[in-house]
Amino acid sequence: MVGEAPVASHSRVVDGQVVYVARHDSLRAALERAGLDEADALT
Repeated sequence: MVGEAPVASHSRVVDGQVVYVARHDSLRAALERAGLDEADALT
């Protein structure tokens, strides 16, 4: 697949190390999976 699409990611850090990274099709999906909402988003 070639092209561009907006994506959002979320990660989990434990003891200073990244232990989980996930990519999502939307910011809303990433925030939901991380247990956050749009008020918590970094832009």
